[in-house]
Amino acid sequence: MTLNFCVYLIPILFVLIISVLFTNKLVKIEVLDVRYPEIDGLRGYLAFFVFLHHSYIWRIFLKDGEWKEPESNLFNHFGQTTVAFFFVITAFLFTLKLINSKSKNKEIN
Repeated sequence: MTLNFCVYLIPILFVLIISVLFTNKLVKIEVLDVRYPEIDGLRGYLAFFVFLHHSYIWRIFLKDGEWKEPESNLFNHFGQTTVAFFFVITAFLFTLKLINSKSKNKEIN
């Protein structure tokens, strides 16, 4: 990662986390099974960024008739970086669910 990209990524992630926390406080939804609703909200944002990446690639395909990576570094990172973050967060949530079910002597679903 270049320093220029990090300068933009850190404020974007900060704004996303703050918006998830604010939305969670503003919209009261009863979520009993979700221990970390903020993390699930962040996963939603990450999935949306992957959607933007795929939409951009699809637009290039419709315009030029060939599949190629976006020339924009922002849209490349929307695809590559957000997928990595998404899988790390998902692995954390699944591992936590496995640990909690093992400690309660439950079967793993």
